[in-house]
Parts: sequence; C-alpha cells; structure tokens
Amino acid sequence: MAAAASAVTSVRTRVESPGGASHIEATGAEARVSLPRLMLSMLWVGTISMGGRSASFLLDELVLKRKWLLREDWLEGLALSRVLPGPSGPSTAVFMVLRLRGWGAAAICLALYVVPGAVVALVLT
Repeated sequence: MAAAASAVTSVRTRVESPGGASHIEATGAEARVSLPRLMLSMLWVGTISMGGRSASFLLDELVLKRKWLLREDWLEGLALSRVLPGPSGPSTAVFMVLRLRGWGAAAICLALYVVPGAVVALVLT
C-alpha cells in the first residue's frame, strides 16, 4: 500500500502538457482550478451525460481535456463510487471536485451536475 502511495505521489510531482508547461507542480497537491470554470464543466457534464456513462464523461472533461486531474485520481474516484450505494456518476463527480476545490465546491458542483437531469425529468412528467 505504501509503495502504491509513493508511486502516485511521484507521478503527481510533475505532469507535462504537450506544450511543455506543467499543470501540476507540487508534492501531491493539485493546481488550483477556478470555481466558475469548474462549475461550468460540471454543468456541461451533467447536461451531456443524462442516461448513463457519466463517469466516462468526467474522465473526458476533467482529465483528458482540461488536465486538471490525473487518470489515477479518476480511477480512484470511480472505484470508490462503485463501492458506495447509489449511482456512480455523481459520487465520482463529488470525489473529483473534492480533490480540486474542497467540500463547498463539491456541494455546489453536485447540484449543478444533477440539475439538468432533474429539469428534463420535471419537463417530461
């Protein structure tokens, strides 16, 4: 367990983008993401992922496109969300936002993630 934790920490120390600029430069601490951009990303993922596969949309948006988190962070969140009761998409979203900005942002982004589906359900009933 300790070997896996040290491997993840060493990977987190420096992640290079194609242009050579570093997205994460710290000993295990992610770069600070602005709350409005994170909120828009969660609203976008909540809008396009209605009907399933939302965890993979989170991978595409937050890891592959924005490069705010590492793939290992997404896998850890997905694994934990599969163990917890309820849908895995919102649980993964909360885990990822919690990593980036903390509990307050996680609560706000969860609401933005769930609202598009709730609005569609209300309109259709």
